[in-house]
Amino acid sequence: MKKHSLILFPLLSFSSLSVAHETGDLEHEEQLSDLVVQADLRDDTKARNVATSLTVLDDETLSKAGVQHFQDVLGLTPNINWAGSTSRPRYFQIRGIGERSQYEGAPNPSVGFIIDDMDFTGIGGVATLFDMEQIEVLRGPQGTRYGANALAGMIYAQSKAPSFVSEHSLEATLADHGTSGLGFSSTGRLGDLENVNYRLTAHQYKSDGFRKNTFFNRDDTDDKNELMTRGKIQWYLHDNWQLNATFLLVDIDNGFDVWNPENTLTTHSNDLGIDNQRSVGLSLKNTWSNDRFDIVSISSHTDSDIQYFFDGDWGNDDYWGELGPYDFTSNNNRERSNLTQEIRLISNKGSRIFNDSTEWLAGLYFSDLSEDNAIDEFYNGAVYRQLDSEFTANTWAIFGQLDTHITDKTTLTTGLRFEQRDSEYTDSNGLSLKPEDDMFGGQISLKHQLNKQQNIYATISRGYKAGGFNLSVDLPEARRAYDPEYLINYEIGLKSMLLDYRLS
Repeated sequence: MKKHSLILFPLLSFSSLSVAHETGDLEHEEQLSDLVVQADLRDDTKARNVATSLTVLDDETLSKAGVQHFQDVLGLTPNINWAGSTSRPRYFQIRGIGERSQYEGAPNPSVGFIIDDMDFTGIGGVATLFDMEQIEVLRGPQGTRYGANALAGMIYAQSKAPSFVSEHSLEATLADHGTSGLGFSSTGRLGDLENVNYRLTAHQYKSDGFRKNTFFNRDDTDDKNELMTRGKIQWYLHDNWQLNATFLLVDIDNGFDVWNPENTLTTHSNDLGIDNQRSVGLSLKNTWSNDRFDIVSISSHTDSDIQYFFDGDWGNDDYWGELGPYDFTSNNNRERSNLTQEIRLISNKGSRIFNDSTEWLAGLYFSDLSEDNAIDEFYNGAVYRQLDSEFTANTWAIFGQLDTHITDKTTLTTGLRFEQRDSEYTDSNGLSLKPEDDMFGGQISLKHQLNKQQNIYATISRGYKAGGFNLSVDLPEARRAYDPEYLINYEIGLKSMLLDYRLS
């Protein structure tokens, strides 16, 4: 299935107004102070030079607008929505494209979600905000950057980096509805080593959840209990070799009691919901540099255990009265493991091609994903449905990008990615499928700097996501699998710094 979208409106970004208290003089900053976009294939790309619709939420914005989770700041990002069927946003939609749930079958999302180079696509409940540096939301297909699972766009979260300067901080939160939080972070030189620094972070958050359950006469049935710990090492092994390692443990132990027929904050469920996610992740980023090119290797592994249980009838026998007895529950246990490896070869100034006008980039990508699901549903005490499934997917991709400087202010970017996925699905209903997909996407962008405060760009991009399959055993064999989906996006944008003043 092919879809086409046309975006024809100016995209404006504004600098923040920062205040210092020494004097009241107003000083105009002539040079833009753009944030660096971590989601780009090059590590030094400024936000205004990314030829796609982009929102970057920096640490100041996250600390002022957010309390605990990415959910708190989603309203600051245009054209993004999320499904409200979980205690924290897990399924996202960008410009109306994306998933609302995954109760059965295999993961096949449309919005990529990356935290510190670890892939949490489709299980974004781990996106807590404590000690987070910035979150980037790229709208539109990201066929070259990310490939499959970024049909609609991608979200990239980057936590704060280690520093050689010793710093220690403690943050406490106390509010009504049983809300409390305690976080600690520490960074500095690792022991006596002059070339290694570290950052350690831990944060615990609790809340009653702003609901009142009439059946149990409790106000904590939709509670939040979220623990995050993170460790980071930055090691300069050589003048031209840098290693960044990140370890992440997030333990989400939340209730889920939000649905009722009246659509109020009062619930009547007699089966308390559960929305747990325990995720462990590790990423290693090695960067080797010389006069001609950089080699970047990004390795990651994530392992997640998720339980999702809800009361499907939203009530109890007394509540339903003459309509009862009516009792329906659904429980989903999911285990996911994902191993990824990416290698990029990035040109430096000494290796430009085409008369020194073009920077180039080439890369390889591999992932090994496995997921087991167990679904148990009961109606009035009897088994309504049970389904156990196993899914594996092996993916490899090759990609490249050229950035041609037509003039000092005009750049043409062309990118292409080819991806192949071999997957296998089996379940307790006897369904066994092995779809194989060959996919390609990319983009062509032309951007021009009008002045120091304004850039204009035009982009044509093609995104994709892998095909899937229908789980109905009644369908003919030929109709159980479907082809990959593609989205072609046309976009014209203006990025402008309309206000950049600083009190100093």
